[in-house]
Amino acid sequence: MSSVSAERWIEVEEVRPSGLKQYLIEKKSEGYSVVAAEQTSSSSQLQTFKFPKKTLLLLGLFIQEIMACNENIIKNIANEVTRNCHANGVLVEEDFVTYLIELLLLNPKYGKLFAKTIKRDNLEYFVNECIAMLTKADIAILTLKMQYNMLTNYDKLQNLIDTHLESIDNCLRPLVHEIMEEDPGPEGGPEDADYKKLFRKISIYIILASGLGNPSSIIVMPFNLLEAGNACVSSLSNSLITIMQKVNTLTTAIQDSVDIQDETGNVYIVATPEFTVEDYNHIYSLLAFYRQYEVYTRKLLSDVQVLVQSATQCVEHVRKVLADLHSCVKYKAAVPVDTVYTLKEGLAALESVFSIEDLKVFVALPGFEKMNQLNELVQIVSGIRLFNRDCKKGGDGIPDLPFNLLEAGNACVSSLSNSLITIMQKVNTLTTAIQDSVDIQDETGNVYIVATPEFTVEDYNHIYSLLAFYRQYEVYTRKLLTDVQVLVQSATQCVEHVRKVLADLHSCVKYKAAVPVDTVYPLFKKLWQIWRDMQNIMYLVSTVNRLNTALGAIHDLIKMPSLLERMLVGKKVLSDQERMTNLKVEEKLSLGSLKNYVTCSSYNVKDRDVQFLGFCAISLAVGALIPSNIKLGHIRLQGKRYGLCNFKMAKRFGKTPERYINEVLDYARNNPHLINLLNIAEDVERVKDISVLVTKPVPKIKVSDKDIQTETHPMESYIEKNYTSDLWEWKRKACQWANIVNCRTHSTQTIYSHLRSEIQCQTVDMRDKELQTNKESGINTITKNIFLWGLRGRLGEGQHVMPLEEMFHSEIKKAETLEMCQDKLQAETSTSNTKTTAFKESTLLFE
Repeated sequence: MSSVSAERWIEVEEVRPSGLKQYLIEKKSEGYSVVAAEQTSSSSQLQTFKFPKKTLLLLGLFIQEIMACNENIIKNIANEVTRNCHANGVLVEEDFVTYLIELLLLNPKYGKLFAKTIKRDNLEYFVNECIAMLTKADIAILTLKMQYNMLTNYDKLQNLIDTHLESIDNCLRPLVHEIMEEDPGPEGGPEDADYKKLFRKISIYIILASGLGNPSSIIVMPFNLLEAGNACVSSLSNSLITIMQKVNTLTTAIQDSVDIQDETGNVYIVATPEFTVEDYNHIYSLLAFYRQYEVYTRKLLSDVQVLVQSATQCVEHVRKVLADLHSCVKYKAAVPVDTVYTLKEGLAALESVFSIEDLKVFVALPGFEKMNQLNELVQIVSGIRLFNRDCKKGGDGIPDLPFNLLEAGNACVSSLSNSLITIMQKVNTLTTAIQDSVDIQDETGNVYIVATPEFTVEDYNHIYSLLAFYRQYEVYTRKLLTDVQVLVQSATQCVEHVRKVLADLHSCVKYKAAVPVDTVYPLFKKLWQIWRDMQNIMYLVSTVNRLNTALGAIHDLIKMPSLLERMLVGKKVLSDQERMTNLKVEEKLSLGSLKNYVTCSSYNVKDRDVQFLGFCAISLAVGALIPSNIKLGHIRLQGKRYGLCNFKMAKRFGKTPERYINEVLDYARNNPHLINLLNIAEDVERVKDISVLVTKPVPKIKVSDKDIQTETHPMESYIEKNYTSDLWEWKRKACQWANIVNCRTHSTQTIYSHLRSEIQCQTVDMRDKELQTNKESGINTITKNIFLWGLRGRLGEGQHVMPLEEMFHSEIKKAETLEMCQDKLQAETSTSNTKTTAFKESTLLFE
């Protein structure tokens, strides 16, 4: 394609937008490089530019759409996320980030960001979301890592074997290419060095392809080991001397810098005008560095000294073995086969079935026939070496595979079984803790989490994620355990077949100087084929063991929360089998009323027919992995079966099954660790373009007429003393208040300030009790202390009450002079004969 500004016209192809993606895929498969160009307002003019051959220049309005559908965009995003995670101190693999991105794009929340065009803001938002998920490293991320490890490192057993054999072929391909391309020429004789070199290459290829030993294994005498060890000891000793000099200097400098207070016991740094606290802290840090350096150097020095001692012993042993070898081969023209190296044994076995004359014929063959003959030689020569090993006349570098295979298989089965027991204990505990946490509304059918004041929705969601991790761990462990059990059975059969074939070979060659090729070669091939099967089984067992170790390492990062113990208070931990027995008689009788109900029996139910891995389809709407009750039966929809955990949920699911299935899909795409756990990747892929899968109904507000009896006087009575009904009075007060607001007061005279007392302090008498209660019996009143004046008929003012205590009022009148005649006063004084007299000389009278 070309624009009108190009110097010359080149081939132009017009492609419809609907077929543009397929067109680009075809061109890329043909070796074309795709270059997209777009002119914008900020574009600058290019100088003369020459494109290389097989370049596809893309121009038009759909460039951004092509960028959106480009497969490399996910890889670029993964690279960006990985780089940012490494900058934040989080180590993740780029392939794992790609796996996470592919799952997140199934959610329309993220998928629609790149549906048509790629905007910088959308890209930055998505990258930040991925970084936040990976940096948080919660339980869901650990579940995804477990899934990634299994998906990338495990497959069907036969696929694993094919991949392993293909990798071996790829490693040996350069050597095969050299063998196929080698051509010594017709003039070479039997003793020609080129033929011997080719013969040696074929022998090396056979040994490597068969996996029976290492053709390059040699004995290496470590003459420089002691010298290197002593040099390392000397270097570490010198370093330690330098370190201790620094340590002693720094310790001496700060030895008087710390003291303790006698009164409080507080430890403090003795600062001086010359040296501040910051100076001493700097020296402390420096001393800590050298002390740590000292610890590590001493540890390394101690270990190297032990290694030097071991190396000295090893050198002596090697010299002794070499002396034995020299004495074994000295003055001898031949050496027994069991002392020959692997390569020499392979050459001898090859020469017994493939001579130099056969090699000349081999060189002249076409390529495919050479490959066929090489494969046949691998089988025959390997069978001969295995037979020699059984005869104790060879087999250098060949392990005891039958014994090792059975031992490794049984050990792997035992390890997986123990892991499964531990996993199921955690699964049963977590399931029991949340079995009553999910309910369904009768009116709307909405599924919700039953939160309590003690346990919030976030607490239950944390337990749900933890249970999903252990359920995924259980699924993978059961799969690995099943495969290993099959492998152990196959290994047992292979060991029996090997023994049988070896017995046939021994009976075939026993007491015979020559054996027909047609008789013995098939047995050698059969022996090799069985041995190859055992090698494949050993590879699979080692793969399973490696995966089990990797899954265990991820499991070690999980910690059980403390709230789990509180959730289990009053509950009995039940297994999945025990939980299935909890079915009431009334529920059994009502099962027939369920819509699309089918019974569960062993002969008509297959694991692949039960959706969501057999968990309750309604509980999954909120993420709770509660197993369904098989005795309750299944609800069938479009040829698929769905299990429920109780009759109430089964009845509700039977009415609108599509709604709850969509709720599960919607929850799964928002929580991607459940997609592969529940095996619903295809279902989520199908609805990835639908933003709203389910609209939950809102409960109706109920209104009803009810009689309510109110209190006669709900409030205490209150009488406003200043109340008036005169409107003009209120207006007058409003004007007065308005004037007061505008006034500025310099001094204030309160309304009670004229009530003064002659005493210096005005107080209130203390009560008899310090505690005042609202009870009537809890208050002690003040006893009256009065005197009745004139009980004996005194003349004068008559009887009246006189208080014997001085009463303090807010205002006390001043004393007044009493004027009365002297005769009357004397008469009253003389006739008074009481114990208490008001006044002996009464000149003043107090009221």
